[in-house]
Amino acid sequence: MSNPLNIEAPPATGGDQWKNADHEGELIVLTVKSVGEHEFENGLAEFVVCDITVVEGPSAGETYDEAWVLGKVLFGQLKRKIGRTFVGRIGKGAKVGSKSAPWQLDPVSAEDTARAVAFMTERLTPPAAGTAAAAPAAPAPTEVGGDDVPPWERK
Repeated sequence: MSNPLNIEAPPATGGDQWKNADHEGELIVLTVKSVGEHEFENGLAEFVVCDITVVEGPSAGETYDEAWVLGKVLFGQLKRKIGRTFVGRIGKGAKVGSKSAPWQLDPVSAEDTARAVAFMTERLTPPAAGTAAAAPAAPAPTEVGGDDVPPWERK
């Protein structure tokens, strides 16, 4: 059966792909949307669904919508923060025993926070009137039929 509305089945792994290791040390703004769990090859894992914007670092300007953020410490930091927005840096915590160091959202300085707020404000604020480039002029109406009668009134 055809699908004229292009409705799709849900993706197997949520929204945009986010890998903590790809963004280590980057300054990010993160909005917590929900939590979930999924059965991966290694077993069941809990995750936080977030909208993420990279403010500074190699990926600056990139956005990730409804990304699944994995990691036990990150999950613990963010699971009760649905609807809230944070600024921080993706980092690794202290290694405990033979386990690898956990991913976490590290706190940032007041200067980092101010830069993140300015970055997001610039992205989310429309340009003031008169400062943006003028919108292109609308094309001249195409004359059809040689009269001024609108198409819906023509016989």
